[in-house]
Amino acid sequence: MKIRTLSLALLLALPSLVVAQEITIPSRLTGHFEVSENSDLEGTEANVYMVDGLSYHVQIGERWFRVTRPDVDTAEMSGPELDPTKVKSGGLTGALSGEGPGTWETKPGANLTVTVEDVRNYAAEIDEASGSDPSFKLVRRTMIPAEDMDAYDRGPRGRIARHLARAPAYPNTGDYKGVFWADWGAVFYRGRLNGTARLLGIASDPGPTEGLPFVRRSLVGDAGQRTQGFLEKLGLTHSYVLVNAFTYPTRPSRLAQGRKLFRDFPEQLLWRNQYYDLLYSSGNIQGIALFGEQAKTAFRLWNTYRMDNGHPDLKTEVTVIEAPHPSSGRGEWDSFASKNLARGWRSGITELRKVVTPDDAALAKQPNFGLSFSEADYAPIPPMDLPKKAQDFPGIRDNSWSRTKVTGRRNNSVRRYGSKSMQFNTLAGEEVWLRVVGQNLLSPNRTPRYRKFKNQEAISRYAVRQRFGASSKYLDRMDDLSKTRYLNVLKLVDSSSRTEAQVIEGLDDLLPEPSAD
Repeated sequence: MKIRTLSLALLLALPSLVVAQEITIPSRLTGHFEVSENSDLEGTEANVYMVDGLSYHVQIGERWFRVTRPDVDTAEMSGPELDPTKVKSGGLTGALSGEGPGTWETKPGANLTVTVEDVRNYAAEIDEASGSDPSFKLVRRTMIPAEDMDAYDRGPRGRIARHLARAPAYPNTGDYKGVFWADWGAVFYRGRLNGTARLLGIASDPGPTEGLPFVRRSLVGDAGQRTQGFLEKLGLTHSYVLVNAFTYPTRPSRLAQGRKLFRDFPEQLLWRNQYYDLLYSSGNIQGIALFGEQAKTAFRLWNTYRMDNGHPDLKTEVTVIEAPHPSSGRGEWDSFASKNLARGWRSGITELRKVVTPDDAALAKQPNFGLSFSEADYAPIPPMDLPKKAQDFPGIRDNSWSRTKVTGRRNNSVRRYGSKSMQFNTLAGEEVWLRVVGQNLLSPNRTPRYRKFKNQEAISRYAVRQRFGASSKYLDRMDDLSKTRYLNVLKLVDSSSRTEAQVIEGLDDLLPEPSAD
């Protein structure tokens, strides 16, 4: 049985609400570590399995422990050693099974204490009956199963590829000036385009993670990893295709204007309807999931187009469910939005399980969504869904480490700055800054030309040179600024809502001319 691997950061991030749903699996893998700072244990592998939001099974070499903590905000947890004869492990990607929840037998004489220091490092000590009490560090390791290392998405082929190549560019003039983030290129899909998909999912528009030049796939960031959890509850590990209503991200402040796109530009609507038709035409689609209002509108327009062309109502051919958008449940786990998301998705899973054939029947039998959405309901993006270069950044496909309370909750590990720049952190803590330097010479729909920068100063200076030239007076005023001021310069230079005069006025305020003194 294949159970998803969750982030090691769950040791602090998981709330007690996880126990609101029935746990039929004793525990599931949430983290993979290596022991360091102890010569006797150096290099030993350690695995952490979640039981619920407050307790975990910890494997250190051949030894097993069950540790607990009093509440979700406590960094320290401890507990006794387990009788290894009562423990059965399914391996790194499997479940930890035994005689059933609550029947684990302890082995007297040893107690493990684990304290979270930061996202990657955990201090641990075993209180031995012999009094030796070894202490050591658990260092987080990237966990991608070996069999998945060579799996990646090679991109669209055949008629789908030809249709995507004909996608009309989004407007960026008149009423549509600055409505869409168009610089990073269009994002068309994630999943199978070869006709093997059994579920078609439609959401709204790409987020910052989806727009990364080495990703450019739908539903990959925080919302995407929530959606992947939805797919796993259907037992779908690969037989799905996910698209959006918009192929370019819409600026939230201009959403009302963006919604008029398909009214004002009929060619955009025709292209999208034909795209959905191509995905549906395989005859293998058993269910359609509509995530959010934009998806419902897109489906209604597509269905009308089909019926106008002599096809039956899609709802008479396939099960169609309407569900909240995955981003709608952000915030505290016990918030109304989180509960509403869990309720809507729970209903959708119930309906789709009746008709969608799972890839993994055992996976489809896991518990449905509980009373509230929780960290345990996320799932990482499979490597086979992403381009090969994305495999260099495993923290992108599983950014649960960025949601931990250790570092401050941050739903997405990628952020936009202005229209041309993005920033994300790697698992090793490196800050990566990217900036568009020009359109793809073959097609605006393809990955643009971009550069990587080491910090805020470097990318801000480049942005000023790019807009005002290498001799700009502002470059001489950019020494030793705060990180915040560099970012303010970057956002101002790339602003699509300000005139040239307003940008210059803003720069004069941010970067005043040095006094004669």
